[in-house]
Amino acid sequence: MATARIRSATDGTELSLSLANDRPREDGYYLAHLRGPSLSASVEVYDLALDGIVAFFAGLAEQWRDGWPGEWSHSSPEGHLQLKATRDKLGHIFLRVVLTDRMGSGDWEAAAMLNLDAGQLPEVAAAVKNALGGP
Repeated sequence: MATARIRSATDGTELSLSLANDRPREDGYYLAHLRGPSLSASVEVYDLALDGIVAFFAGLAEQWRDGWPGEWSHSSPEGHLQLKATRDKLGHIFLRVVLTDRMGSGDWEAAAMLNLDAGQLPEVAAAVKNALGGP
């Protein structure tokens, strides 16, 4: 099972994405893990055909040179994973990751900011596409 690892350039905080428990892509489920110096959280995410998350990272990789106004965002249909990317003029990308579980036995939210270098984005987009599949 392939895993996409998106690591912050500053403190090693990492978001990893992989298909859920070896389910086929067609089921639409994947796992999101957020780990950092004082954080560890995981949630199963449902996202119809998984194309939304793959397109989010592909778009970041394509648009970072020209930039985008405000935030570039993605949220899974049930809100388990929310991503918001902003950038500065020096090519730093700030990716806010929020994992939420309001449907299981608990009710929790975990969040972290990943600081990415723009040069990482094509590799990140390719890793997400490899792990989750997509167009």
